[in-house]
Amino acid sequence: MDQLNGIPMLTLAQAGIHQTLDPTASAQFQALILERVGFLVLGSVFLAIGLIVVFLTLMRFKTRDGVVLLFAIMSLLWGLRFICRAPVIPLLMGEDPAAWGQFTRFLTYLSAPPAFGFVWGLFGVGWRSSLKYLTWVSIFFALLASVFLYLVPDPNLLIRYFNVMILAGMAIIVANVLRPEFRDHSELKTLIVGGLFSSVFIILENLRSLEALHIAFDVEWIGVVILYGSLGFMAVNHFIGIEQKLATLRQELATARQIQASILPQNPPTPPGLSIATRYVPMTEVAGDFFDFAKVDPNKIGFLVADVSGHGVPAALVAAMVKVAFQTQAGHREGPARVLAGMNEILGHRLEGQFVTAGYACIDTATGVMRYAGAGHPPLLLLKSGGEVEQIFQNGLILGPFPEAQYTSAERSLQAGDRILMYTDGIVEAFNQQDEDFGDQRLINLLFRNTSLSAEDFADHVLDEVRAWAGVGRDGSLEDDLTMIVIDVK
Repeated sequence: MDQLNGIPMLTLAQAGIHQTLDPTASAQFQALILERVGFLVLGSVFLAIGLIVVFLTLMRFKTRDGVVLLFAIMSLLWGLRFICRAPVIPLLMGEDPAAWGQFTRFLTYLSAPPAFGFVWGLFGVGWRSSLKYLTWVSIFFALLASVFLYLVPDPNLLIRYFNVMILAGMAIIVANVLRPEFRDHSELKTLIVGGLFSSVFIILENLRSLEALHIAFDVEWIGVVILYGSLGFMAVNHFIGIEQKLATLRQELATARQIQASILPQNPPTPPGLSIATRYVPMTEVAGDFFDFAKVDPNKIGFLVADVSGHGVPAALVAAMVKVAFQTQAGHREGPARVLAGMNEILGHRLEGQFVTAGYACIDTATGVMRYAGAGHPPLLLLKSGGEVEQIFQNGLILGPFPEAQYTSAERSLQAGDRILMYTDGIVEAFNQQDEDFGDQRLINLLFRNTSLSAEDFADHVLDEVRAWAGVGRDGSLEDDLTMIVIDVK
């Protein structure tokens, strides 16, 4: 029979619970179970912790953190290493001891990259990117050593080089964390204390493996337990810190959402002769889309739709600037071209690389005349009562980068039964799973086919169609902010 640590290697059929047939084999099997039982217990604990952390990380898909995930991978690999070092495991698996030795060594080589990557994730790339390079060297070594293990069935062929890499890596980490820029790092004391105590045992084990020092038993596991406890404490602190930052960010976003909601009209106006519906669907908590109304006089009302480049808080801040710029145009809101030119003059060179597209229409209900001007914005759609749809582009330059830009207005006569649609490009640029956009023509077709719907129902129908096209439900997030104003002429 094969030998493992001086004890005959049995198959389960030989050592299985047949004490009456082979009591000697049964006793040997029990001895194997008891030998290095601590590795089984320790490995099982590490493995359980790793699986729990992986599960929790996957459950938090949107806020998962790479450092915590590296700790989970580390736990899984170290747990498997310890379990595999118990002699009873290859017996239960029915594996050849030589092949099992190769597998155990493979796990040893794989255990270094996540540990070095964990330190990289906590402390950054290090002096001259040394922590980053250390992680990549360990990854390259693990891949190369795995190939050698497959080609040359000698688990000890590269172990000396691995030990040297570990010792050099620990020296690099110590040299980095002792640099002045790391002295105030919240995790430094934990890493130094845990690292110093664990390093003693890990260095002793690596020297023992290099036959530079004689020690009667394996001491690596002591250092690994100390190091694992230190890294685990750091990972928990890191996770708590991330959660606190996320909680603060959520609170700030909630405040920003309330502020943004306060600058948007709560309800559309109800002028005689018009029926108005609005929809505003932000991609995230806050958005860069903006719409507003302006009562010019009892018979004239203005409609503004704007879209800030980008998303999130920066776009929302610019949207607030757009509102201010729009409010300053109170003296000439009956002239769309003048409104856009005035807004552009205010916003010019103040957006720091961002820009705004906008469309502004002013409707005179007494005369039935609409004037419209755009600034790099999707065209206004006018569905006539006779069934013809006109796209009114009348576009000038986008707002912001060109403060001296001028704009022109288009004028159209309206009559009862006409429908006007103003919108942002989040509608026509919604993509499906085949990477096809919703497009202008589909939106025009919706206007053609749904003339019987009220303004409110039509706005809901457009949203449903866009969401269905993009493959998201009513509560799903689109890839862009979406805003529209539907105006029915009575």
